[in-house]
Amino acid sequence: MQKRIISIIIIILGCLIITSCGKSEDKPNIVGGWEIYTENKTIDIPISAKTAFEKVYKEYDEIKLEPIALLATEVEDGTNYMFLCLGSSKKNNSTYKMVVVNNNQDNKAKITSVKDLELAKYANQDSEQDSLTLTNNWVPFENFKEATLPSDIKKSFEDATKNFEGMTFKPIALLGSQVVSGKNYAILALGEMTADKTYYTIDVLTIYVDLNNNSLLSQLSYLNLSDFSN
Repeated sequence: MQKRIISIIIIILGCLIITSCGKSEDKPNIVGGWEIYTENKTIDIPISAKTAFEKVYKEYDEIKLEPIALLATEVEDGTNYMFLCLGSSKKNNSTYKMVVVNNNQDNKAKITSVKDLELAKYANQDSEQDSLTLTNNWVPFENFKEATLPSDIKKSFEDATKNFEGMTFKPIALLGSQVVSGKNYAILALGEMTADKTYYTIDVLTIYVDLNNNSLLSQLSYLNLSDFSN
């Protein structure tokens, strides 16, 4: 497992270097065996991004969107902002959404994309990432404060990642948990690695905690942000 994660880091770094050159209270939210965590507190969002979101979210009547964090920005006909949001409706359980808001050069905003962040796709220990691609247009936002994780999960996160070679991680949100022989926690995080310069990625980390409270980083899945903007 460690070898596979290290291989993923090497591929990510290679891509980065190349591109740098160019609560339902009645029942839990269960998705693919994962229980969705809905108690994340919004991380401080820059005023420009928050203003753009507030212009449009009330007009989006399909689901209620609650912004959790600004993940990245892109310069295109003004500025595109990509948010992690908790989406909820009366008909459906809560799910995490990747929401793109464009604030154009005339300072008019609109939602251009709303896509599910499919937790089981990125936090499945049996999944493989055969290849990684990266668009150099999206720039991960690295200046937010760390997410406030529950204390026991925060400790497990820190224990599982503190000796990880090649990258450091800052938690953005606890996405969900899964009961196995022990427990899995899926955490969205900002990855940071330094080669000739510092590079940032947005990743889903699966932290496995066994019955003796030992923790292990069992899965590292890189998010290609362009998948959520088209």
